[in-house]
Amino acid sequence: MPNGKHWGMWGLNAGLACLLLCGLGLSFSRVKPYWIAVHRGPGADLRGATLSYAPLRGVRLLGAHLQQANLSYSNLAGAVIEGANLERADLHGADLSSARLSVTNLSRADLSHARLKHANLCQANLHGTDLHGSGPERHQSGLGIREAG
Repeated sequence: MPNGKHWGMWGLNAGLACLLLCGLGLSFSRVKPYWIAVHRGPGADLRGATLSYAPLRGVRLLGAHLQQANLSYSNLAGAVIEGANLERADLHGADLSSARLSVTNLSRADLSHARLKHANLCQANLHGTDLHGSGPERHQSGLGIREAG
């Protein structure tokens, strides 16, 4: 018959197993949107996805649905995101250097402190977009930003 010490060890092991499984569940919930972005990017439905700090350099997200997605501090350098909907997306601190964002809806998105050097934002909708700390004063070259009306 197990004594009290054995039951205590069983309880501790069960608790640790639960924590491990919960942690894996959280990891898998972040892996799926990343996999979709990398392998099924064009037209992908990633609304509200959490992709902060994601290594998405050169990813193709043409026409993707990224409304309210969290892409803060993600590496999107050289990404092709043309025609995508990033309304209210969080791109704070993201690296968008040389990214192609033409004809993209960035209305009310947070692009504060994002790296936009050589990014193509032609005909992008920037209505209400937070560009604080991301402007030409941070970069050596102009951005060619126009607000769509």
